[in-house]
Amino acid sequence: MNQSKKYDAVASRRAGRTLRRMLMLIGALALFVAACGSDSDSDSTSDTQAPPASEDTATTSAAPAPDEDAATTSEAAPAPDEESVTVRWAAPGHVPLYMTQDYGFAHGLFEDNGVEIDLQPTIFNAAEVLQIVLSGDADVAFTSPVTAFAAVEQGRDAVIVALVTGSPIDVALTNSAMDRLAETGITAESPLADKLAALEGLTLGHPGVGSGTETIFLLALDKYDIGVDGMTLQPISDPTAMVAAARAEAVDGIIHTTGGVPTQMVGLGIGQQFISIGAEDDTIGAIPSLGLVTTREYLAENPDAVQRVVQTFHDSRAAIRSATRDDLALVKAEYYPDFDEELYYLALDQLTPVIAEGSMAMTDVSFAGLLSAHSAAIGSQSDLTIDELWDGSAVEAVEGQ
Repeated sequence: MNQSKKYDAVASRRAGRTLRRMLMLIGALALFVAACGSDSDSDSTSDTQAPPASEDTATTSAAPAPDEDAATTSEAAPAPDEESVTVRWAAPGHVPLYMTQDYGFAHGLFEDNGVEIDLQPTIFNAAEVLQIVLSGDADVAFTSPVTAFAAVEQGRDAVIVALVTGSPIDVALTNSAMDRLAETGITAESPLADKLAALEGLTLGHPGVGSGTETIFLLALDKYDIGVDGMTLQPISDPTAMVAAARAEAVDGIIHTTGGVPTQMVGLGIGQQFISIGAEDDTIGAIPSLGLVTTREYLAENPDAVQRVVQTFHDSRAAIRSATRDDLALVKAEYYPDFDEELYYLALDQLTPVIAEGSMAMTDVSFAGLLSAHSAAIGSQSDLTIDELWDGSAVEAVEGQ
């Protein structure tokens, strides 16, 4: 099933749920009127009557008005006065690292916050995802925030409005590549610097030039004074193609996210985990790898829409922290049907602390990490400032900071 059909299926299910809610409301109203009879207009009942069925039902009745004090639960969702907003959405597809998005899709959290998603074709490259927004074909991108640095440096209109996920970047090698390195005394238990240096001479598949994964990998090499010239970095944008390349040993390994292709390689028996950059270097692991990026023009004209999107991710992260197996199974059925079940839950156990905890606000530390990653990618020190890249108004409203 292609991504468009998957989204249509989710949207259809949400529409059915909304229709059922409306029918229940109409039924309850009818029973109420029948019970009240001629006294339905009396003062004793006027304050408790259900609202007319024609009123907007796009969001939950628990949502407070937009000017109420923001809280940290779904009740803080900005309530639309009249109708839902449509947001043209750009995203890199579906792997467990993107669970905050996919959980929101599968469980109707966007709908609950009054957001109708117009999903654009998915692209497994963060820089290209942002380009969809910059070209005017989408409003908001769920992508690597570091891509906004290059855009702003080029004079483009891009702004980060929320940080969602840390940097769980892994390197998995084929079994034969692991055997060759073992003969030189390098194993998965070796120090990170030694393992990075041992990648010289290998061909490694990765999501593409300018992707967040490539940027974080280059930062790790730069931090440990290891050159990239001796490695062959092969762009392979599609995770399925990555697995196929590793199986055929067209590459020696894959650089990808925790819970993504490296986890699949291990599960399929065609490779082994070699490096977990984020886990082995806390400083790099704390650098945000996924966030919400839009343009300042769109934010200025649609602040409510942006806040609703941020609220949805806030709600999704909270839901993931307490999700049951059935909750997660629903997401798997919609977006990861071919993902090995045991590996799927293993990946989420590894990823939950990375994708669902902490504030979504930019700090001086997270900005410094992103700036260093961008500088490593371009080969020179960037002088961009946090004010040029970040607008925290939506996160502040949602998190009540």
